[in-house]
Amino acid sequence: MNAVVSYIKDVKNSSKNAKLFILTNVLFAILMGATWTGLGIVIEKTFNPKVLGTAFAMHTLGMAVSAVPVGRGANKFGYKPVLMAGTVVGAACLVLNGFIPNVLLLYVINFIFGLSQGVYEVLPAPCINANTNEKERSSVMAVMFGLYWLAVVIITKTSGNFISIFQAKMGVSELVAYKYYTFIAAGVGLLGIFPIMAMDEVDKDERLNVEKKESTLLQDLKVVANKEVMLYLVYMGLIGLGAGLFCPFFANFFKNGLNLDPTVVGNILSVQYFAMVIGMFICPLLVKRLGSVVTLGAASLASVPFMLIIVNSDQFGSAMIPVLTAAFFMRSGLMNLAMPVMYSLPLEFVEKEKRAPLAGIISLFSSGTRALSSFIAGYIMAIPAFNVGKYLLDGYRIPYYVAGILYTIATIILLKTYVKKYNKINKDVKQESEMAA
Repeated sequence: MNAVVSYIKDVKNSSKNAKLFILTNVLFAILMGATWTGLGIVIEKTFNPKVLGTAFAMHTLGMAVSAVPVGRGANKFGYKPVLMAGTVVGAACLVLNGFIPNVLLLYVINFIFGLSQGVYEVLPAPCINANTNEKERSSVMAVMFGLYWLAVVIITKTSGNFISIFQAKMGVSELVAYKYYTFIAAGVGLLGIFPIMAMDEVDKDERLNVEKKESTLLQDLKVVANKEVMLYLVYMGLIGLGAGLFCPFFANFFKNGLNLDPTVVGNILSVQYFAMVIGMFICPLLVKRLGSVVTLGAASLASVPFMLIIVNSDQFGSAMIPVLTAAFFMRSGLMNLAMPVMYSLPLEFVEKEKRAPLAGIISLFSSGTRALSSFIAGYIMAIPAFNVGKYLLDGYRIPYYVAGILYTIATIILLKTYVKKYNKINKDVKQESEMAA
């Protein structure tokens, strides 16, 4: 309780800019929550699974390449115009997805949409950093991200209610109802322009310092390359390939693969965000007791059985919904639990001056493999249903099995390569455990 009071006090005492940014970030979270919940269903019902996979791949690519142009734009023009552009373009792209009849134009729009999302991936931390003092900063960051995910939970959980209301009161089809849902979320996200307009521009000295990049990706890779780095890229590539096969399409599988009602889909999808927050709080405790490598590997491996339960949840009869919800909660919590470790661990493989280019390579590599597998998933999802014994397989289910295999191979590589050298356990915790034993 004291921590909550401290958070509220620090946010209350923070600058006008910090409060306004928290507000615009929350409004954009509503836009993104509807994107993750409804956009995939809109695209698949309008076109087909192949188009959906490619559209999401383009979105991921746009987000992957956004970091440098967003950083440079914020440094050159200021935070306000870049935030304004990201907000307006993001809202426009979400709405346009409901009207575009042309596939190629759809891909272009979703690439641009990914760029706009990148604005809210890159700028939150530096924007808060520039508008808070050291005492307030951690509290403001915690409140900002906490409210962001709370907004995502609310818009996701209420998605089915929106769909039901639109169908019952307006007599529209399910596809049109999902479009209306995304349009409303886009309109709420667009309201973020008003707090942005009320902000004071950040002094140039406080902006992102993005120097012109002289080296290419291959040159950066050559600089940081060693055996440990290259094997970690293989690990990240396998995880990325696996995740891209099914993670962007949860709503599609629940809706079309399991034939769940939109209200049930929204309720189940919302639990993953609670799982993510809980997992990230638990992560530091596990790292102290188990070490970073074991925590990362164990979390990845432990998620696989829950993936298999998710994909076979209809085998549980009347218990399907609670089993699916529990398994989805556990999978989401486990895979997101060690996310901070996943991106910080490889920085130990190189000298300090090489960490920045390595972080960029890992981020781009992860996004690139996710985009590739999302593209492939579009074709897999088009596979018609067939039975293997008593188990039903179709294009929605196959990616879960493939991803489980990829996760297992990736974890074996991780544990065999890095445990001995990099799995550092907190000595105090280790001594306490030995004394207790």
